[in-house]
Amino acid sequence: MTPQRIQIKLFATATSRVDYPALVPIFHRWIQEDAVDGLLIDVADYKHVPNGPGVMLVGHEVDYGVDERDGRLGLTVTRKINRTEMDKPLDEEIAIAFRWGLQSAELLTNAPTLDLTFLHDEIELRFVDALRTPNDAQTFAAVQPLVAQVFEDILGQSVVIERVELDSRRPLTIQIRSATRLVTA
Repeated sequence: MTPQRIQIKLFATATSRVDYPALVPIFHRWIQEDAVDGLLIDVADYKHVPNGPGVMLVGHEVDYGVDERDGRLGLTVTRKINRTEMDKPLDEEIAIAFRWGLQSAELLTNAPTLDLTFLHDEIELRFVDALRTPNDAQTFAAVQPLVAQVFEDILGQSVVIERVELDSRRPLTIQIRSATRLVTA
């Protein structure tokens, strides 16, 4: 049941502000310096789209983006799984996407030209592959224990898992909440 795309969104703190023009050279530098995982290709600027994808760093295996989707500022990491990797267990792919998210969030938090800090007490996980992971109660029940285990292992604490998008036409969206607020330093 490994989907072809998995998205992790780390939400920014309420005091964070995004300077989209400042993101573009940072993402270009990530490409030049091979600063994050994945084969990186280009930077796309969608900041003119309300509640859209913001500024994205597009790659072969992964896309990184700072966006305000659904009115919430955050970092979205989309793990793209090619057909040769489809036999990997789903928990491994989720862990990879989350670790890449943590790595890129730390880099953005430490960027001197940005005012971004990310929370780890609330994380959004989206399965952007309706064929392999339909947004229904059966799929949610199948992935819930696996998702809980991945995030509990990485965060080192128990988490609460909730399906937040019930419209079957939209991607299966899961909210992961931890009991303790974790903020990137």
